[in-house]
This record gives sequence, C-alpha cells and structure tokens, in this order.
Amino acid sequence: MSQPSPGSLVDRYVAAWTTNDHAALGAVLAPDVRAESNVGLPGRFLPLQRRLAAVATVTVVSRVDAPGRSMLIYECSTGDGGARTRVVEYLTLDDDRVSGIRHVYDIAGLERAFPELGD
Repeated sequence: MSQPSPGSLVDRYVAAWTTNDHAALGAVLAPDVRAESNVGLPGRFLPLQRRLAAVATVTVVSRVDAPGRSMLIYECSTGDGGARTRVVEYLTLDDDRVSGIRHVYDIAGLERAFPELGD
C-alpha cells in the first residue's frame, strides 16, 4: 500500500468528524479501518466520537504529519468557555484512506466536561 502525504486526506477526515458529517467520514475511512481507544471495547470509540462531535466544539490544537501517518490533539469544549477535555488521535493512512485510528481520551476530563456521554 502506498503511504500518501497526509495533507488533504487528514483535512477531510478532521472536517468530517468534527462536523459530524457521516457521509464524508465514510468516504475517507478504509472499509477495514482498524480502531482502538482507551474507552472500552475496540471499535466503540466511533459512536463516542460522533456523540462528542454532536455536543462539543472540537478544535485542533496541535498536528504533526509524516508520510503515511498523522497525530492530532483536539480540545473539546462545551462552547461556552466552560468545561473542556482533550483527545489525542493517531492516524494511519493507506491508499488515500484512513486505515487506522487510535484515540486516547482524557477519561476524567471527558466525564467531567460531558457527563451526558457516559457509558
């Protein structure tokens, strides 16, 4: 598999998930995308990611790209200057698709800022 430059693929991915655009997200994810997270069962973070995007203002605060991969740090806030938490994301890119996603959530911050997202 080729390892594309992350640029526009990562831009499209970030725009899709942070605006909760399911069709656009599906267009950038590989059919066999591998997903990991520290929030429980493997693959469970995609519904959490969608729910978080629906209730939070999500902003990229840091990003590092390399061929075939990208690392991002997001700040998720209630949008009123109140509670906030951060999420670190590692992406693996193959053939102009996101083929791997690993999220590391600040669990305490997530529970404090967005109790409505609870298990």
